[in-house]
Amino acid sequence: MLPARRVAVGAALVLVVGCEQEFVPPEVVVDFEGAHLRYAVGDGAVVCGGTREYLDRYLGALKKRFDTEDYPVFDYRHTLEDLTGLCVSDRANACAFKQSAQIWSNEAVLEHELVHAAIHRESLHPVLEEGVAGYFEDDWLVGRRRFDIGHVFDDVGVSSSSPAEYYDTAGHFASFLVNERGPLPNYLAFIRGTRRGDDRSVLDEAATSAYATDLDGLIDEHRRHVDLDGSCSGGEYRSAEILCDVLEDAPCSADAIEDGWDTYFEMELDLACDGAEAIGPRDLGNAGEVTWAGRKVDIRHAGEYRLHVFAAGDPDASVEGQGEVWVEACAGGCQHHQSLITFADDPIIVRLNLETGPHLVRVRHFADAPGPAVERFGVRLEPSNESENWCLRP
Repeated sequence: MLPARRVAVGAALVLVVGCEQEFVPPEVVVDFEGAHLRYAVGDGAVVCGGTREYLDRYLGALKKRFDTEDYPVFDYRHTLEDLTGLCVSDRANACAFKQSAQIWSNEAVLEHELVHAAIHRESLHPVLEEGVAGYFEDDWLVGRRRFDIGHVFDDVGVSSSSPAEYYDTAGHFASFLVNERGPLPNYLAFIRGTRRGDDRSVLDEAATSAYATDLDGLIDEHRRHVDLDGSCSGGEYRSAEILCDVLEDAPCSADAIEDGWDTYFEMELDLACDGAEAIGPRDLGNAGEVTWAGRKVDIRHAGEYRLHVFAAGDPDASVEGQGEVWVEACAGGCQHHQSLITFADDPIIVRLNLETGPHLVRVRHFADAPGPAVERFGVRLEPSNESENWCLRP
């Protein structure tokens, strides 16, 4: 943490925005400087304790994945002020300015804009630019209806004035290219071979260079591959690989018992916003504001697992109505789906079928949850039937 200092950024914004209308930027206070991100907060804005460091690590992991580690430190400016004059659209609550290395956001945490910051110094074709941001972001909003990707390309592209479903469609197309067409370097070469305003011939040339087929060929493959009725939602097509790069590992524990071993992962998550671990808050509309925290676990034995979520310190305590827990594979793509369990029992005990490999276990807490508030959660994940000490497996 740094001593708070006020910053004046108006002159820089006038040059960056280049708008006919004058925009007077709100005053923000820098209270964190990391290796990749500098965080500033406006009056009245709330930021949970783990958010700043998390965003810094997230941006660093993106830059490493995209081979843009020489890019400058970005300023993330969180304000509650209306950003219409800055972000152009009357619907936008955040925007990134690549040349001046600035992000302005009404949300305390919005990884989508970090992807824009890390992918390229220039603006790429909007469908591809928003697609890569949609795939590598971490957005709790899921279940949007998708359009045909060909329709999105034909309708100029994706912008803050486009239907929200356009973003989801572009993100799903990116997921398809990375996971089904692959590998990642080909995908990056494709999208970086384009710029905002390019016509179809440039897109065809970039696609052919990366995938040996033109854009129409990729669109047709996507149509054949994807159920456009929405069987793979936003939360399922997104990549969790960046999250796996930045979250801490939950250790595997093994206790000797009479007939073998009791092996398990156990973690305690503090979702109190004023604590050091919680990330957020994030406004999810009708669901209200949420905070979250999580760990990475290394599943070395495929099979059925028992997930137990409870109020920390009391395995029998109720967490009913307090939030949700997500378990997801770190690998991206629709085949690596998430398991979402809403806290509706007393306590939560469910069984999940998990494949081998790294997974995330995340708990999100509803700020306006009914009943006695629970902000510290215990989570235990263990195989339903296991006698070996698989913690020691290579």
